[in-house]
Amino acid sequence: MQPSQYQRDLQVFQLDRNGNALKSYNIRDAFPVDLSPVGLDFGANDQISSFTVTFQYQYFVTSNNPLGSIVNFGGAFK
Repeated sequence: MQPSQYQRDLQVFQLDRNGNALKSYNIRDAFPVDLSPVGLDFGANDQISSFTVTFQYQYFVTSNNPLGSIVNFGGAFK
């Protein structure tokens, strides 16, 4: 399997209390390495589903101007 088949770019935004973006993180070539069990019991019937995913990635780029930083880095965003 080629890395391009399972690696993707991710964007994460740090928000203030009002939901406005303060900072953005462009995480490059990320892929999951661990996935917690997905509970299928009726213990948490007030939510759809909750589980943890651990990603590994090549590198990340940050911006303090998140709305102006949504840039297509050479067409690499997927």
